[in-house]
Amino acid sequence: MTVSRPNGIINVLPGTYPISQQIAVNIPGITIKGQAGSTILLQNSAVPFLLNADNITLDGLTMTSDQAYPVEFI
Repeated sequence: MTVSRPNGIINVLPGTYPISQQIAVNIPGITIKGQAGSTILLQNSAVPFLLNADNITLDGLTMTSDQAYPVEFI
């Protein structure tokens, strides 16, 4: 788990990150920035990111799933 302050940046290293439950993001102004080759792999019928603050940015992440789940990614 990574912790950041408001208006901070969390850098996601290249790799595949399997997600099977929701990640709540509630830090105002936070940027989650994926480097080239950063992939979020949804493995459950859950919305992987729940954004609960102002000015949150997800940038540079590839998002996909192992099956066709009937949910949105964000």
